[in-house]
Amino acid sequence: MTIYGHEKGLVNSHVISIHKDKFERLWLATDAGLSCFDIRTQRFVNYTTRDGVPANYISGNFYYDSSSQQLYNGSKGLIFCFNPNELNPVYVPQKTLITGINVNGNYFETRSVSNNFSSKQNDISIHYTAVDLVNGAATNYGYQLLNKKISNEDTAWIMVGRQRQINFSRLAPGSYIFRVCAWMNNKICIDQSATFSFTVQPHFTQTSWFYILLVLGTGLFFYGMYRFHMRQIKQTEQVRSEISRNLHDEVGSTLTNISLGSLLAQKQLQPDSPVIRILDRIYQDSQSVSQTMREIVWSINPRVDTLSEALPRMLHYASEMLEAMNIELEAEIAPGIEQIKLSMYKRRDLYLIFKEAVNNLAKHSKADRVRVSFQLERHTLIMTISDNGTGFDLHVGACGNGLKNMRDRARNHHWQLAIQSYPAEGTSIRLKAQIA
Repeated sequence: MTIYGHEKGLVNSHVISIHKDKFERLWLATDAGLSCFDIRTQRFVNYTTRDGVPANYISGNFYYDSSSQQLYNGSKGLIFCFNPNELNPVYVPQKTLITGINVNGNYFETRSVSNNFSSKQNDISIHYTAVDLVNGAATNYGYQLLNKKISNEDTAWIMVGRQRQINFSRLAPGSYIFRVCAWMNNKICIDQSATFSFTVQPHFTQTSWFYILLVLGTGLFFYGMYRFHMRQIKQTEQVRSEISRNLHDEVGSTLTNISLGSLLAQKQLQPDSPVIRILDRIYQDSQSVSQTMREIVWSINPRVDTLSEALPRMLHYASEMLEAMNIELEAEIAPGIEQIKLSMYKRRDLYLIFKEAVNNLAKHSKADRVRVSFQLERHTLIMTISDNGTGFDLHVGACGNGLKNMRDRARNHHWQLAIQSYPAEGTSIRLKAQIA
């Protein structure tokens, strides 16, 4: 069941009488005028005193005279008639007009409002109307809000009934077209629509310029950090070079003078002089300090940060140490190892772990053959030192300072140090050092 009332276009809900003509139209007498309802179009057209009806209050029942085709009715103190066949009420919607714009609570007439709004002016209300002198109060409306930058082919019309104002709150930045028109016979009269084009500007943080500047700023920041880091590295290398050079030139020459002076002094004395022993001790100590100083100079020299400089020194040390003990040395170095670059502290600890391992093998292994291997697996340097000596029990010998120092140095860099040794089966020391 469908109910037709004032909201559907009926001039008044108090209907006194109804007459149906041959055009399938219903004529309704009400307290506020005469209404004609077209059953096919489902549309009301109303007539009042402004349209020639003698009175808005029509109190009687309709009477139709078929001979004259006149339809009669009456009101207070009068009777009127008309030929319904001569009336062809056609609803012609007038052009829809946009009457004003409300931006953030400020009302502007259409002719004075700007169509370019800032990012903060995003609460917009649009007022509109369609001039309908026949049935204006019952005119229904529909609208579309189209985005200029995207396809709007499938954008549906939104029906808002008799509402004459549309509110848009917190509109996203973009360029829009607002279109509104009257609704007739369940159809939108697009040819009578009104449009309003406007743009809501994005906030600066939403613009492409902001993102470009953000990318550039981020890039400059990281580039500056990189330059600062490289400058720090360069300054550190300069300091290391200067310290290395000063130690070599000044301290080294002083120790050399002490050694030479002690030798010359010994030649000046009698062979049985007790001072000779003191001078010999001075000579031996100066030689030991000189050797230690040379190792310090080597460890801080930035020119030997790659293994191409470190490995020859390590193998030379092992060769001299093992040769003195009549132990054969076999060395294997995988391709690419020489290009590995280590920091000063890592290179120093790698050398000291190697040196401690060679010293222990030379002194305690009783081996006649030692194998040293340097391999590279997935950014990991693997150093292996093994012998065919007598071996030892790890539970008994693990407390020595040498092994403890080796483990501590490896732990400082999160390296993996594995020591395997069994009595009469030899010893194997394997170090895994991450290089990247």
